[in-house]
Amino acid sequence: MEGALVSTATGALNPVLMKLAAQLCNEYMISKEVHKEIESFSSELTAIHSFLLKMSEEDRES
Repeated sequence: MEGALVSTATGALNPVLMKLAAQLCNEYMISKEVHKEIESFSSELTAIHSFLLKMSEEDRES
């Protein structure tokens, strides 16, 4: 009887574990995409900062 309960519990957990694994994969992909977006945004801000510094220096020289 105990073996049947363990088998039932294990059988019930398998779909839950599969869904959890799928959700974790989705979260990882979202996290990876967000990381790429943050890197891109950071790069753009660095370029804007450099441009503003250059414009500021040129303004002081004239």
